[in-house]
Amino acid sequence: MSNKRDMSKYYSMGEEQVCKRSSIDDENNQYFGGWSVHKKGDKYEFHYVAAAQGGGIIKFNITQDEYSQVRLGKLDFDDILERYPKYAVYNG
Repeated sequence: MSNKRDMSKYYSMGEEQVCKRSSIDDENNQYFGGWSVHKKGDKYEFHYVAAAQGGGIIKFNITQDEYSQVRLGKLDFDDILERYPKYAVYNG
């Protein structure tokens, strides 16, 4: 018998690697694999783990409409960074 845990119930290991731990999502926060959106009062934020040396979390404000579109699945990580290129820490 293997001692390995089946992590597929928490993470999709496919092309998009979307976090499936919906218990940490709530009405103000939604988490994806390596990035998230947050509502803090009347502000809306986009966070992601930087791929650059030294890493860290990159955070910046987005509009209410962008926040809503991400939560509805109409915008994704690349869509947001195309709109805010100064926050992109990669040459993609």
